[in-house]
Amino acid sequence: MNVIGSKEVKDSVITILNDSVYSDSIRFNDQTSVYYTIGKDTVKVILDIENDQYLFINSIKKYKNKKNFIQRLFTWDFKKV
Repeated sequence: MNVIGSKEVKDSVITILNDSVYSDSIRFNDQTSVYYTIGKDTVKVILDIENDQYLFINSIKKYKNKKNFIQRLFTWDFKKV
């Protein structure tokens, strides 16, 4: 999956002096954002992805062998899994 995002800068060329640092961020949606810092000889990019997933598990015990109640009563087969 390719995500293409851009952010306009007032001037089309960014001039970075000796000790200056340019920092900015792009926010694609509520859960995805990119933070970047451009220095004289370094570029640092941080991708921040927040994803929440909830898993609900219900446990139900069922009889091991599928029999009706009378067959289970005569064979003493009341095991649940």
